[in-house]
Amino acid sequence: MKTHYPFPSINQFRHAIRDLKNRACYVGKDDNGDPVYDWTKPLPKVLFQGTVKLHGTNAAIVLDLNTHDIYAQSREHVISPEKDNAGFARWVADNQAAIQQMILRRFDGLSRPEKIVIFGEWAGKGVFSNVGVGQLPKMFIPFGAKHISGEEAEWAAHGWVDCPEINIYNIGRAPTYEVEIDLAYPEACLAKLEELTAQVGAECPFAKLLGATAENGPIIGEGIVWKPVGDLDYRFAFKVKDEKHQKQSISIKGLAVNREIQEKIAVFCGENKSPRFSFEFVD
Repeated sequence: MKTHYPFPSINQFRHAIRDLKNRACYVGKDDNGDPVYDWTKPLPKVLFQGTVKLHGTNAAIVLDLNTHDIYAQSREHVISPEKDNAGFARWVADNQAAIQQMILRRFDGLSRPEKIVIFGEWAGKGVFSNVGVGQLPKMFIPFGAKHISGEEAEWAAHGWVDCPEINIYNIGRAPTYEVEIDLAYPEACLAKLEELTAQVGAECPFAKLLGATAENGPIIGEGIVWKPVGDLDYRFAFKVKDEKHQKQSISIKGLAVNREIQEKIAVFCGENKSPRFSFEFVD
């Protein structure tokens, strides 16, 4: 039986900030097993790295290291050439030997898990046509990997596979971005996030790098995925989409600091305690 390994949903900005604040203030559990937080603890600054978010369909390749079997999956299902998703399973089947060799070379010498799952985006002509990457041939763009051993699954530090010969281009080929977010004043970074997102929205650097040109249409990008530097998983990741791809995108217009509520929380908690969340969506 082929097991499906889901890729987690990537949160919105407000959720990532909330969870990071909770982690920073967590001090243990009470007698009932409920979490205890110390809201007087100083909140840190967290450095985030951003990678280009591509407008395609979530996909993954699963390699069984015991049998060398390879299969494909979409976000929600194991797929096959007979029951496919935008041709991804057919492409995996047609390039099975090359994909297997690429993964084995990349993970050679590491402790041997039972399976390796390479997560990425399947994009290009015929997947979505209204974006810059839609000018290009179909390709698989990896952005993470997991080691599977029995019931245990952990994010791998060596998931950056790349094989242009069969149209695998790692997301790390494109420029990356950095922003430092002060958890005590996260609203201070919104202008920077909006500026970088608008740049990618106007011209996708990944699509341009691989040959998309303005002569063939707008090189539109989707947005940026942000993760704390050093984190392999997506627990504290968040995505910021350009307004062309999301009706309620993160922006200075869409996110505001409600000063009155923040001040009331500060009075209630004590002036040295930080509220868990200081934003709200406004019309």
